[in-house]
Amino acid sequence: MNLPANFRGNFIPLSSQCTSSRCDVRFFPLIASSVTAQRKCTNLRPNHGSRLGFHGKREVVCRVTETKTEPESDNDKENGAHKDEEMAACANKVFLIWGSKVEVKFAPDHPEMGLPQLPASENENDVSVLYGSWLLKHPSALDTFEQMTSIVNGRQIVVFLDYDGTLSNIVDNPEEAFITNTMRIALCEVGHYFPTAIISGRGREKIHDFVQLDNVYYAGSHGLDIAAPLRSPNFGDSKHQTGVTDKMGNEVVLFQPAKNYLPAIQKIISALNEKTRSIKGVMIENNKFCLSVHYRHIADEDFCTLEKLVNSVMVEYKEFRVSKGKKVFEIRPDMEWDKGHALNYLLDTLGLGTSSDVLLLYIGDDRTDEDAFKAIRNRGEGYPIVVSSIPKDTVALFSLRNPSEVNKFLLRLVRWRKNDSSSGKLSKFKGEKPTK
Repeated sequence: MNLPANFRGNFIPLSSQCTSSRCDVRFFPLIASSVTAQRKCTNLRPNHGSRLGFHGKREVVCRVTETKTEPESDNDKENGAHKDEEMAACANKVFLIWGSKVEVKFAPDHPEMGLPQLPASENENDVSVLYGSWLLKHPSALDTFEQMTSIVNGRQIVVFLDYDGTLSNIVDNPEEAFITNTMRIALCEVGHYFPTAIISGRGREKIHDFVQLDNVYYAGSHGLDIAAPLRSPNFGDSKHQTGVTDKMGNEVVLFQPAKNYLPAIQKIISALNEKTRSIKGVMIENNKFCLSVHYRHIADEDFCTLEKLVNSVMVEYKEFRVSKGKKVFEIRPDMEWDKGHALNYLLDTLGLGTSSDVLLLYIGDDRTDEDAFKAIRNRGEGYPIVVSSIPKDTVALFSLRNPSEVNKFLLRLVRWRKNDSSSGKLSKFKGEKPTK
């Protein structure tokens, strides 16, 4: 599909205020930016009254047809003026579109932060315009690797990673989200040279079973279940830190601040299993201190029913919060603890909590990883790296497209460490065996 030159792959964000079925929304000058989610807007209409139908709640294709849409002049182009403007509202999002017979398709895996994608049958170059514009703000960590490592100057690098979508691909069955052998080798090498931790929304023990490495640290349940080498003197209440001996005979400290929520979590799981029994394809995953309701396999027409059922269960549990991920509802205790807190906790247990002689890397693809990105940016000591093949809202400074690129980045980090004698001493944790 060849879009008009003035379109340049950009969608114009509109007003975030919409409280009725008809929205009088003004347009802004053409800019490359993320699109405003209009979750309350249904049955929206274009500005000039022509109707656009809806074709579902989660994955929608909207067709906008105009004979010609061009800026009236160069001056008008700069100010965003246009003829025959057309607003398309699809999947509760609103866009102002320039062009003729334009089709817009949404990425259902990102219900809150996803941007529109052109249909796969069209010219892929049109899709790359959006991503290319986004990369200007979040350049590839592979392309900028030398720049990133040039400022190490002997500082201790510490590596943090999410699991699903980062180390493993997003798969249809969450129980089969295995990492590849090449990724396991790369991760083992990274853990040999740098303190390395995986912080996941999954259960901690499940992640360890997936990874099968004992030279990295593990934090599950979005950081509510951490196995650390020592107690943290500055982060986390001491009453939630318990010294135990693991299966390998190593002394570790378990940090589990949400133990009091376990009875309620079991009740929520039972209620959800009962209420969602009639919806084919729902999978409820117990992650110990939080839980996930996967809906990747349900029919499109069942999504609204499932969402209502989840909300009806959770209305009785005000001490929990519900968020959306990639085809999943995440349910966890509503407490002031997230992946950013987990990152600082682990740093503290490594004796690096107050050190200015560190450089942190956090690689993740999920909305919950944004808390860790913010923690790094607040410290001003490191690189938050988002994993995404489409434009998305993020505070990350750099990006990688997919787990394959994560693998390449980790291997390159190891090669750099082996070859660059000026990059500083070896990890002082080399030879120690962090355990689950």
